[in-house]
Amino acid sequence: MVRDVFGLAIAGVVLLGSGSVLGQAAASRPAKAPAATMQGGGAGGGGAAINGPFAAQMQQMTRNINKLSADQRTRLRALIDAMNKELEEFRDAAVKKSKEAIAVIDSKDGAPRDALRTQLEQEQKKASDDYLKLVMSHQNAINALLTPDQRVNWETYKLNHAIWGKLGNDVTDGQRKQIKDLIDAAAKELATTKDGPAVLAINGRVVRKLVGEVLTEEQAARVFNAGPPALTGLGAIPGPKATPVDRNLP
Repeated sequence: MVRDVFGLAIAGVVLLGSGSVLGQAAASRPAKAPAATMQGGGAGGGGAAINGPFAAQMQQMTRNINKLSADQRTRLRALIDAMNKELEEFRDAAVKKSKEAIAVIDSKDGAPRDALRTQLEQEQKKASDDYLKLVMSHQNAINALLTPDQRVNWETYKLNHAIWGKLGNDVTDGQRKQIKDLIDAAAKELATTKDGPAVLAINGRVVRKLVGEVLTEEQAARVFNAGPPALTGLGAIPGPKATPVDRNLP
């Protein structure tokens, strides 16, 4: 059976890529992000549909970053369109290669099968690592177009989006203050970070503190780690073939 080995929800997509600083409005919750499918083709749209975790990034940045100039918008759109195209091509190629390898593994037995399984495990890990590096290289270029204040603004929005999208209406005023302080501190740190693993570490610390120090157990159950998007769709590596059962045995 083939399943998605990286089948985690791409929940932290906006943490890399989409103003009001929503965390400053303690009494309100950020709106949900637009669906991750948009029309490409420049400022007016009309081009081919863009799919993927960053499809809505231009719309999110336009709506949620303060004082974006016309020049910034034009340059951001060009970078985001190029990123989405390259990420989609990378993913399509990786998925195709992985599924072809899985089909070969399914046709083998014994030691050859085990060797191919090990090889595919290594290839899938490398593809996932390369995908994260590609994401970060594009996001760093996008972030470089923002002013320092806009960077903090952007990171604050993304953290609010990721966190408040998973919390219910039972958050107390005291918890709201703690969450705002947590987001404000993390946003400033993220605004100067360019390394993918470092971004993951910062987001991980936010989740640890949120779950361990701020939320009740019931509230914490609704929260999940919001990291960069995983490379999905590669398919599961087949396990060893089962030994046939001798049905004549008592």
